[in-house]
Amino acid sequence: MNRVFSFSSILLIGILLVACNKGPLKGYKKITKIFGYQMLSDMDTGTQAGKGVYMIASAIIKTDKDSAVSAPSLGTGFYLQIPLRKPMAGSDLMKGFQKLSDGDSAVFIMLADTFFAKMNMNATMPSNVKPGDYVKLYVQVLQLLDSAEYDYWMIQTELESKALAHQMYDAYLKETGVTQLPDNNGIIRMIEKQGKGKSPKFGQTVSIHYICLTMSGQEITNTYMEGAPYEFVLGDGEVIQGLSLSLIKMKKGEKSRLIVPYYLGYGDKGNAQVPPYTHLLIDVELLDFK
Repeated sequence: MNRVFSFSSILLIGILLVACNKGPLKGYKKITKIFGYQMLSDMDTGTQAGKGVYMIASAIIKTDKDSAVSAPSLGTGFYLQIPLRKPMAGSDLMKGFQKLSDGDSAVFIMLADTFFAKMNMNATMPSNVKPGDYVKLYVQVLQLLDSAEYDYWMIQTELESKALAHQMYDAYLKETGVTQLPDNNGIIRMIEKQGKGKSPKFGQTVSIHYICLTMSGQEITNTYMEGAPYEFVLGDGEVIQGLSLSLIKMKKGEKSRLIVPYYLGYGDKGNAQVPPYTHLLIDVELLDFK
């Protein structure tokens, strides 16, 4: 599991749907003409979703033929962390979620266009899904929590995630034999090719080539493959903090491998490609600055 979606993202799923063939909904209970669900297991606990109730659930998205979608950013699955409230107009998925209780599992069927454009903020459609196709969202409810329970759950989850991130960081260093100590910011910078001259300063425009990876080897960015270096104003927030803090110590022509802790990367929130609490590996070459 590797993603967390907010309520605001989920809510967009049911908005701006268009009419289409009813065929894919055969065998599903219809919430709208183009949105339906099936209960896979019904624990019948009687728990009612209402104001102040949060749903914690695991989920996975598949094609309407139950094949895995070719969207690496979704990984093998993700978490849903949603306050269940009164459904707003067009919020079909929220209506479906409110039919679930502790331990329930269900599959929701919807347009792929809607899921990827709305839920994933205009993400590229996977290669094995076409516009107009349907996708299935499988959901397993893990917990329904009131506000106080949810606050406690968040604290515990944060503590556990930080501990796991620390263990993963230490394990990577041990496995790869890295003994170099981090700098005062927590970054390990291993110089592979020395540069010359001065270092850039915040406010200057820098030109770099870089490859950004997770410690598991998932490639996030590769400017070499994109065919052009990346230019930006150092310190303006265009790149993660760990990269900026390293570049002001580098010299023109230098190539280095950076080990960047999660809190100087995408933090405890992550993004569409990077899970929360993910440490990063960055191979960076400082080409020029002015």
